Amino acid sequence: MYLGYYRLKEDPFSLTPNPDYLFLSEGHKEALARIQFGIEMRKGFVVLTGDVGSGKTTLIRTYIKNQPPNQKISLIVNTRVTAKNLLQNICKDFSIKADYPKLSKDSILNLLYEYILQNSFFGENLIVIIDEAHDLGVTHLEEVRLLTNLETNTNKLLQVVLVGQPELWDLLNTPELRALKQRVQLQYHLEPLTFSDTKEYINHRLSLAGYKGKPLFTQEALQEIFKISKGVPRVINVICSNALALGYGKGIKKIDHIIIKEVTKEFLPKTLPQEKKMFQGKSDRQEIREENRLLPEKKLPRVWMILLFLSMFIILEFVINILSQYVIKKFNLF
Repeated sequence: MYLGYYRLKEDPFSLTPNPDYLFLSEGHKEALARIQFGIEMRKGFVVLTGDVGSGKTTLIRTYIKNQPPNQKISLIVNTRVTAKNLLQNICKDFSIKADYPKLSKDSILNLLYEYILQNSFFGENLIVIIDEAHDLGVTHLEEVRLLTNLETNTNKLLQVVLVGQPELWDLLNTPELRALKQRVQLQYHLEPLTFSDTKEYINHRLSLAGYKGKPLFTQEALQEIFKISKGVPRVINVICSNALALGYGKGIKKIDHIIIKEVTKEFLPKTLPQEKKMFQGKSDRQEIREENRLLPEKKLPRVWMILLFLSMFIILEFVINILSQYVIKKFNLF
């Protein structure tokens, strides 16, 4: 499509989490360093959080690509499974062969225990990385915690990296998971890119895709991209990809802010409903809380009707009392 027009060898703004295109902002460097330190120093639990599209998956795939030879990693990307299937998937990643349909969850757990103990004698470091961990339930996370019970006097025999959206901490803060939270020794929250990072990120990806020449995006275009994307890498990719496609269609070699505005107007409402919602600065929970705060206002008319009725009743009773006293005095009834 537009690759030849802009002299690109490949798509620079693909949405796949390609480690080769990782851009290491200061935040991404720190996050990767903590993951490496936590795993290699055998700290047990490491937690990485970040908003949708912030680059979490690309980071963990980068670590897996460059893992040391003494490590075995199980990467879990489907978290919407039963606790038994979760343990079963970990076993399969570690190449543990068994007739899983015939095994109970406890039997699978025992298989993992045996495997972890056996491999620890050979100096292997076993790691379980769970992406989208915020979708796990309390039961699933408790099963994972039980795996980390195996330890020596100095090290954990299994390292676990939990990766997810900020809601993951809400889950870990529940009373049922306080034992797991106490075992988290390293954690990091991945922030969006700054404006300076956003410029470098775009140029970094263009360069890796083979682009050579003058800046492809004007300064005003970069400012508009940052304004709309809020520094979220995935949204930046969508905007830039659509901008190049639109520029190609119009025969424009240099992308300006007008193209970016046209792209965000035509494409983003259709292709990025979640990101658009995120731009508004309200999460689902915030919207629910706001709706709940509005509920008393909906009840106000009923409350005022009750108060009005009580007031009228009190006034009526007062009037009747006055009239009765007047009648008694007037006609000397007593």
